[in-house]
Amino acid sequence: MNTCTKTHNLSKLILEYIVLLVKSENLHNKLEELCLNATNKTSAFINNQIIKLNNALNKVFVDLMKLQWIIELVAI
Repeated sequence: MNTCTKTHNLSKLILEYIVLLVKSENLHNKLEELCLNATNKTSAFINNQIIKLNNALNKVFVDLMKLQWIIELVAI
Protein backbone atom coordinates (compact mmCIF):
# COMPACT_ATOMS: atom_id res chain seq x y z
CA MET A 1 0.00 0.00 0.00
CA ASN A 2 1.49 3.35 -0.98
CA THR A 3 1.87 6.24 1.43
CA CYS A 4 -0.88 8.34 -0.19
CA THR A 5 -3.45 5.55 0.09
CA LYS A 6 -2.40 4.79 3.67
CA THR A 7 -2.72 8.48 4.63
CA HIS A 8 -6.14 8.73 2.95
CA ASN A 9 -7.38 5.60 4.74
CA LEU A 10 -6.07 6.86 8.07
CA SER A 11 -7.74 10.24 7.54
CA LYS A 12 -11.02 8.52 6.68
CA LEU A 13 -10.81 6.34 9.80
CA ILE A 14 -10.02 9.31 12.02
CA LEU A 15 -12.96 11.25 10.58
CA GLU A 16 -15.27 8.30 11.24
CA TYR A 17 -13.86 8.08 14.78
CA ILE A 18 -14.61 11.78 15.40
CA VAL A 19 -18.18 11.39 14.07
CA LEU A 20 -18.72 8.50 16.50
CA LEU A 21 -17.28 10.57 19.35
CA VAL A 22 -19.78 13.34 18.64
CA LYS A 23 -22.60 10.81 18.41
CA SER A 24 -21.57 9.27 21.74
CA GLU A 25 -21.48 12.71 23.37
CA ASN A 26 -25.01 13.47 22.12
CA LEU A 27 -26.31 10.10 23.35
CA HIS A 28 -24.59 10.60 26.70
CA ASN A 29 -26.16 14.03 27.13
CA LYS A 30 -29.64 12.66 26.38
CA LEU A 31 -29.10 9.75 28.75
CA GLU A 32 -27.82 12.03 31.48
CA GLU A 33 -30.82 14.33 31.07
CA LEU A 34 -33.26 11.43 31.32
CA CYS A 35 -31.52 10.03 34.37
CA LEU A 36 -31.42 13.39 36.13
CA ASN A 37 -35.14 13.86 35.52
CA ALA A 38 -35.99 10.33 36.62
CA THR A 39 -37.56 9.78 40.00
CA ASN A 40 -38.59 6.73 41.98
CA LYS A 41 -41.97 6.97 40.27
CA THR A 42 -40.53 7.22 36.76
CA SER A 43 -42.78 5.86 34.08
CA ALA A 44 -42.07 2.64 32.25
CA PHE A 45 -41.71 4.70 29.04
CA ILE A 46 -38.85 6.77 30.46
CA ASN A 47 -37.18 3.69 31.91
CA ASN A 48 -37.43 2.05 28.48
CA GLN A 49 -35.92 5.17 26.85
CA ILE A 50 -33.03 5.09 29.34
CA ILE A 51 -32.35 1.44 28.52
CA LYS A 52 -32.50 2.09 24.76
CA LEU A 53 -30.15 5.07 25.00
CA ASN A 54 -27.75 3.14 27.20
CA ASN A 55 -27.70 0.23 24.74
CA ALA A 56 -27.09 2.60 21.81
CA LEU A 57 -24.28 4.30 23.72
CA ASN A 58 -22.67 0.96 24.52
CA LYS A 59 -22.78 0.00 20.84
CA VAL A 60 -21.13 3.28 19.86
CA PHE A 61 -18.41 2.69 22.46
CA VAL A 62 -17.71 -0.76 21.00
CA ASP A 63 -17.49 0.77 17.52
CA LEU A 64 -15.14 3.45 18.86
CA MET A 65 -12.87 0.83 20.41
CA LYS A 66 -12.76 -1.10 17.12
CA LEU A 67 -11.91 2.05 15.16
CA GLN A 68 -9.27 3.05 17.67
CA TRP A 69 -7.64 -0.36 17.32
CA ILE A 70 -7.71 -0.14 13.51
CA ILE A 71 -6.31 3.41 13.56
CA GLU A 72 -3.45 2.28 15.77
CA LEU A 73 -2.68 -0.58 13.38
CA VAL A 74 -2.83 1.62 10.28
CA ALA A 75 -0.74 4.37 11.86
CA ILE A 76 2.16 2.02 12.50
